[in-house]
Amino acid sequence: MKITPAFLTTFLLMPLAGLRAAEPSGTAFFEQKIRPVLIEHCYECHSAEAKKLKGNLYLDSKAGWQKGGDSGKAAIIPGKPEQSLLIQSVRHEVEDLEMPPKKPKLSEAIIADLVAWVKLGAPDPRAGVKLEAKRGDKSWWSLQPLATKHAHETIDGFIRASLVEKKLTQNPP
Repeated sequence: MKITPAFLTTFLLMPLAGLRAAEPSGTAFFEQKIRPVLIEHCYECHSAEAKKLKGNLYLDSKAGWQKGGDSGKAAIIPGKPEQSLLIQSVRHEVEDLEMPPKKPKLSEAIIADLVAWVKLGAPDPRAGVKLEAKRGDKSWWSLQPLATKHAHETIDGFIRASLVEKKLTQNPP
């Protein structure tokens, strides 16, 4: 069997094919390193379950940090940790926005993990959008009581007249 250069190159490069797989995937990195930090240090003030939402910023969903809070810009800019407000806040680079507030600064290892995550593109498997309705806000259509008013269409009046004629009652809505 004659060994061609293409065969030899393929044979020699095969062991390198698995090197990329050895690196943690972005989702695995998020689940192992980032989500526990967010739960422990951020969700108390920045989640749907927070007693009082601070800064109008949700960190318990991807949509939340993409939307941002009162600052008006995204809390995390994927691939750009230096421009990400979350990174600036945990590094205490922004006055009056040091996070977590009234607690010791996060360790350098945790901050390094957050920076690495943002550099990876901030992969976040948490799909779905959280409702932005505040607690106690009952104006959402599905939270309204059923309307008991009768419809004013012609067909509805015809059906109602037939029910009355036959001494039947309309079912409740």
